[in-house]
Amino acid sequence: MTSDVDIPYLTIDLGKYALPLEYYASAGLYNKNADDYIIPQRNLIVDNFLFYRYFYNRKMYMDVWNINKGLLISRTIFKNESDPCGFKITVNGVEVHCWPEFAVDDEIYCTILPNEAEKVSKDYSDENNPMLIKLTPKDR
Repeated sequence: MTSDVDIPYLTIDLGKYALPLEYYASAGLYNKNADDYIIPQRNLIVDNFLFYRYFYNRKMYMDVWNINKGLLISRTIFKNESDPCGFKITVNGVEVHCWPEFAVDDEIYCTILPNEAEKVSKDYSDENNPMLIKLTPKDR
């Protein structure tokens, strides 16, 4: 992919929570200090939404931002396996949590973990793989 002019689309400034570069080069420094900083994970932009997943202080944060408005729409803090993972949606009249894995155009494909997928389908078992659903954003 090429561009005549390189223009950043979005800048996320972690400020004092940005991990110093020297910590990335040393496993010892990283392991000793990483909890004090935001460690970004795989993130996704769809339409005007940023799905931003990161670790901070031994917890995984899952944020959904409206990029155009600079507005935090949802934040889930995942501390252990029993915590909800992702943002709330309603599927077949049941509220569950999901998190985007990938997108095609404006359609978002999300994972619902087995413990929540059982709520959506009576035929689903917690021995199955996670459930994948397709979402199309309404807010433009």
